[in-house]
Amino acid sequence: MGKILKNKPYFDSSGGGVTVSGGEPFLQPKFLTEFLSLCKKNNLHTAVDTSLHTTKKSINAALPYTDLFMISLKHFDEKTHEFLTGASNRVILENVKHLSGKKARIWFRYLILPGYTNTKENLGALADFLKTVNYELVELLPYHEMGVKKWETLKIPYALKKIKTPTPGDIEHVKSFLQKNSIPFLINE
Repeated sequence: MGKILKNKPYFDSSGGGVTVSGGEPFLQPKFLTEFLSLCKKNNLHTAVDTSLHTTKKSINAALPYTDLFMISLKHFDEKTHEFLTGASNRVILENVKHLSGKKARIWFRYLILPGYTNTKENLGALADFLKTVNYELVELLPYHEMGVKKWETLKIPYALKKIKTPTPGDIEHVKSFLQKNSIPFLINE
């Protein structure tokens, strides 16, 4: 906290704060909640960048100390989600609805993964899901290959090895869909 507080004047003047990311911050729920609590005691804006694959108990503990949840949405078909991430999306989608019901501030982070997340079916499922929850915006994240070397170094098979980065046309397709459906978004390139 001492290191963070050295930057407080910058946070105060810029409107910034502390974002907890990872991996998955909710894998250490007790630490996460204690850390966020300390941040709030020091009047720091807090954000948690998460898949939200966790328990409602952990979410409820962190909620009073979290100003913004940035939630990654990968895929809406459960089997495809399992292929891409190794886990079901059921708990994630239930937890999003739980947070929405608690009036939490939510931004979604949506990976543009050619052939998977930019399909008509998945974009339609995204739009349908967004109608059921409260959120501020969808941040588009075009897939990149920067993590491939890490997987190779760890000797872990990389399931997306044959996936290429999205073309400008792939990105424009998703942007156009969101615009047509009046879904607020920003793009992080």
